[in-house]
Amino acid sequence: MPTRILLANNNLTSFKCDTCVYNQYCLKGCFGSQYEIIKDPFLPINSVCEMYKTKINTLIDLYKQNKLIDELEKCPPTHIYYVASQSFLRFIKEVEQNENNQFYKQNFS
Repeated sequence: MPTRILLANNNLTSFKCDTCVYNQYCLKGCFGSQYEIIKDPFLPINSVCEMYKTKINTLIDLYKQNKLIDELEKCPPTHIYYVASQSFLRFIKEVEQNENNQFYKQNFS
């Protein structure tokens, strides 16, 4: 267990998280809480997943309303944060276009 906790990449080795669109921006829950509730420290709690998805979708919606996404799109390739901004823009498009993402469509469309 210590090897898994200390050395594993939770984005790639946690059940559900490894295939989730939100995995780069999610906090992944708490091993202790997951153990208490589900009896498996590496299995995410569904309500926590939904909370993080709601939080991230709300932030995306606020960024759009305040035109911050437009500013990210203007970031020149020579800027120090260009790669990060492009990665975030791809993430936003993936969230919006993911046909399996009923959660986003129900709450933010």
